[in-house]
Amino acid sequence: MWIYLRRNGDRGMRIDQRKKWYQKIKYNKNFKIVSFITIILVCVVGYMMITGKNRVGEETDDNNDGNSVETIVIEAPDDPLGDLKQYVEADTDSTEIAEYDYTIQGAGTVASKKKEDKGSSSSGTDRTSGGSGYGGSSVVISGMENSVRVILTNGGDYYQSYVEFTCSTGFNVTSDGKKKTYKADEFVSLGSDNKASSIIVEPESSDGMITVSSLSKSSGTPRYHGALEITKDSSGYMIINQVDIEQYLYGVVSSEVSSSYSPEALKAMAICARGFTYRKLGSNYRGYNADLDDTTSCQVYNNFPETGNSIDAVQSTSGIVPTYNGEIINAVYFSTSCGTTTTSDQVWGGSMPYTCTRIQNTALDIPYFSDEAAFRDFMDGKTDTDVVERNLPMYRWTVTYTEDEMRNAVETGLSRCSDVSATSVGKIKSIMVTGRDDSGLVKEVTITGDKGSVVVSGQSNIRVLFATDGKAITEQDGSELTGWTGVPSNFYYVKKDNDTGLYTLKGGGYGHGVGMSQNGANELAKLGYTAAQIISHYYNGAVLSSVEK
Repeated sequence: MWIYLRRNGDRGMRIDQRKKWYQKIKYNKNFKIVSFITIILVCVVGYMMITGKNRVGEETDDNNDGNSVETIVIEAPDDPLGDLKQYVEADTDSTEIAEYDYTIQGAGTVASKKKEDKGSSSSGTDRTSGGSGYGGSSVVISGMENSVRVILTNGGDYYQSYVEFTCSTGFNVTSDGKKKTYKADEFVSLGSDNKASSIIVEPESSDGMITVSSLSKSSGTPRYHGALEITKDSSGYMIINQVDIEQYLYGVVSSEVSSSYSPEALKAMAICARGFTYRKLGSNYRGYNADLDDTTSCQVYNNFPETGNSIDAVQSTSGIVPTYNGEIINAVYFSTSCGTTTTSDQVWGGSMPYTCTRIQNTALDIPYFSDEAAFRDFMDGKTDTDVVERNLPMYRWTVTYTEDEMRNAVETGLSRCSDVSATSVGKIKSIMVTGRDDSGLVKEVTITGDKGSVVVSGQSNIRVLFATDGKAITEQDGSELTGWTGVPSNFYYVKKDNDTGLYTLKGGGYGHGVGMSQNGANELAKLGYTAAQIISHYYNGAVLSSVEK
């Protein structure tokens, strides 16, 4: 998925370069009104300066009783438009998101708590998250342990036919209530002949790490902090790692992004991952008495082992989460943007009011890419060359098909689509993107053939519609990726060369496009953005808060 501005109101605020001539005509008409408003604002500011009030009607007291809470939206450095808060307006859609917006259920409550005033600082470091790591309010979490339960998978499978493990220190194995103690590095194997249905594995020392040799990850054999809860039924063994949240994040940060990322980008990743984790606590994920799993369905965990850099990123942001209106946000994130981000309602439905539709340059322009020609110009590099990720390989990619390959790809893709009854349209006559949102995200594709037409919608369907089995996806640096079954993102267009008969999908980015771009965060960090400023860039109106129990 892999820590994540509102869309309604963007339409009315969109700055379309093709309409600037109209704005100039309106300028003279509105000049008097603007001048009048300016005079009023000058008077108000003067009033506040004279009376010592920071808001009209509100007293400022340097020696307050500590009962106020400051909420600060951190601006990006050198932002030419000045204020990140003015790009979007309130989203009136209050629909909750079923799959991705996990509320905390049955394990406590989340509420805003007033933070004690620790005094002012000329540097502002205890007023903003960018300096000390603390933001406006603290978030109080009641009735929860500071641990998370993670389903460990092997190749994505929840159930294993056997389990083998050892530990770096002495450890205890309790099988159906009977405890046995083992020495460090002593090997234990659970096979099909094992009778116990519940096995608990616990290191005797807090620094003990359990190696599960029966699991295979990209980095090899994984090691885990905390304890293992292993259950057995007719499907096999399921392994759940119950681990301290901060230790869990060591293995998330190192697996989600490269540990060679800039420190501030790693911190931003840690903050987002922590917020995502707290949102999942108590969710009874898929009915398995766990909070999440270790795959891209949630957050990749321990696919690559923790490193010094990932540990530093977690420890330096310990307890810090992104919040919006006093609640921990659902800090979704993705790998690489195509140059824009989109809103949660466009991808999953529902509302995350802090997600946004914006071009990923430092000016944070608002795109108008529902227009097909404008989107193609953007994909082809004819407009806006200042996107922070423009030099990354996955910023642009292509896939090419012959006519027969495209027909086979579409038929394979249709077989994978849900709620689509068509399996073929015959020989393809045309492929058209018949719906986009303002970010350029494909919303609907219409394919017409000699046997009929099919209209495909839904983000999962659109992602697999053009099957890429056996095809090479070519990145903009010429590198080729294979082994894919769908396209990297739903930001693409389709064109046909009538001379050669070849179809080309040209797209950009990798992932759903909502929330924080992980590679974009690293590029921002290279420009001097702090972790707090990166969070503010991707999650409109979010501030950093500390978790208190």
